[in-house]
Amino acid sequence: MRQVPSDEKHLPLWRLFDLILQHLTLQATVQGMSDVEEAFASTIDMDEILTRLHTHCDYERLENDMERMKEELDQERVRAMELDNRIADLNDGRDSISSRISNISSSPSDPCPSLSPLPPICPPATAPPPPPPPLVLGVIKSNETQKRVPKPSGPLKSFNWIKLTESKVKGTAWEFIEDEKMYKQLDLDDVATTFASSSQKEEDTDFYSTISRRTRDTQVSVIDPRRYQNCTIMLSKLKLSHREIRTALLAMDDKGKLPKDMLEQMLKFVPSKEEVTLLRSAVNRHSSPSVLALADRYLYEMAQIPRFEPRLRSLYIIRTFQERFDCLTPHIQSVTKASSAISSSKKFKQLLALVLALGNHLNYGKRNGNAFGFDLTSLNRLSDVKFSHRSDRTLLHYVLQVVENRLPELGKLRRELAAVYDAARYNRNEVLAEIRSLEQGITAVRSELTFMKEGAYQEQISQDPTDEEWKKV
Repeated sequence: MRQVPSDEKHLPLWRLFDLILQHLTLQATVQGMSDVEEAFASTIDMDEILTRLHTHCDYERLENDMERMKEELDQERVRAMELDNRIADLNDGRDSISSRISNISSSPSDPCPSLSPLPPICPPATAPPPPPPPLVLGVIKSNETQKRVPKPSGPLKSFNWIKLTESKVKGTAWEFIEDEKMYKQLDLDDVATTFASSSQKEEDTDFYSTISRRTRDTQVSVIDPRRYQNCTIMLSKLKLSHREIRTALLAMDDKGKLPKDMLEQMLKFVPSKEEVTLLRSAVNRHSSPSVLALADRYLYEMAQIPRFEPRLRSLYIIRTFQERFDCLTPHIQSVTKASSAISSSKKFKQLLALVLALGNHLNYGKRNGNAFGFDLTSLNRLSDVKFSHRSDRTLLHYVLQVVENRLPELGKLRRELAAVYDAARYNRNEVLAEIRSLEQGITAVRSELTFMKEGAYQEQISQDPTDEEWKKV
């Protein structure tokens, strides 16, 4: 029977259960009380409520199953990527050996033509070796007594017990057990049907289990465990092998295999100098990078790409530039429109002239007097100059009083400067920071292109002549 949790999520179910118990208690104590009143039965459909509860339980069960299957799928993706990388390593080794053999066979350095192969030397005719001893049940005969076990009609599943030989059961309870008589009590046909096994399935299972076991036994990881886990999660979402990632980066992802969000995640996993040193030491110690774990192998392969971090950062800037520029364009257009509205507004110039005249009059003969203009932030200080006879009135109130009484046409200034209120919604510092970031990105991409045009990459290629993929690019 399934138990209902006592959390807040299942509180309505417990309330319904409480109402049912109260109703049953009242029905047992109060005489003449019917099971369900007609009004209650007409307003509430108990079948519908129970159906909803069952549906809710089924939904929770399916949701849990889906989460479990997602975790298993992620694990299988990681295993598949590891196998793909190992297969790629084997193919690389095979291609390298084939190219070496073809070079040796086609080398013109040997001036002497190859002679016809010598006939094999026949051994002297002697008596054939004695045949091996006969086998019984796949085991070479020994001094042990062979039990009379009926032969199965087909392949059966194995029982992986710990076997005791005849010499080890002497003096124990096993010595006098007559298990051969038990076959008369067994339905061997039923045993064959119940425990039938497909040999091909067992071979496949053994094959994949062997691969998994070898993978676990031979994996080497030298990076931080938390960084390894996060990098593995990133690779499982990327769904590309190391070779595919490497090829995409060398070609600047001309086919769009690397999403923008994944490029941002990859920037968090740029191998440091210490990690590169540890990874190369592990590869040299085991004579092959195939021993590295998934995240370690990714960092090792990315470290082999010339200027990996600048290349990846340039690719990220190129892929995200248009989107960032489109988001910034409305801000710039709004500020530009507001600036045009202010510069072309005659009423705003009249208001500034009024404030300038009042300020020069108040500052007559003082250090701040005789001004030809003022910073617009000074408008915020109009409220700092208070009336002499009323402390609740300021110069700002006086300016408004002059506008209402002497310059009523300035009252329509708000309508002319509607674009200014729209531009004021944007944060000036954030917009400037985004513009500077885009400018820095453009400068970085230009520097990387200049570095490539000057042929500096060719020097790095010459240091690693085995990098065929990079030479092609």
